[in-house]
Amino acid sequence: MFDDLDRNHDSMLSLKEFTALSMAMGVPEEHSQPVVSRIDTDSNGVMSESELLAFFLLAFGCNDFDVMSDENQHKLDGVLKNLKTFAGLVVIP
Repeated sequence: MFDDLDRNHDSMLSLKEFTALSMAMGVPEEHSQPVVSRIDTDSNGVMSESELLAFFLLAFGCNDFDVMSDENQHKLDGVLKNLKTFAGLVVIP
């Protein structure tokens, strides 16, 4: 899934890539920077796959996918599937 979001295939998700995805999902552009800042735990200006996964796990009240409830795993799978679908629609200027 991360590879679908990482449009330039540099193994990182930039603010530009994240903003394009967010806007395709109907999230205003100005909301992207605060979200990226929260996900980017090493403060290098981009998000790694592990940072993004950690963010989603915490959003579902868990810090380890293996101990996540079946219901939350199902919800997370749905979120990731939707992100992948939106990533296919995103055009980055």
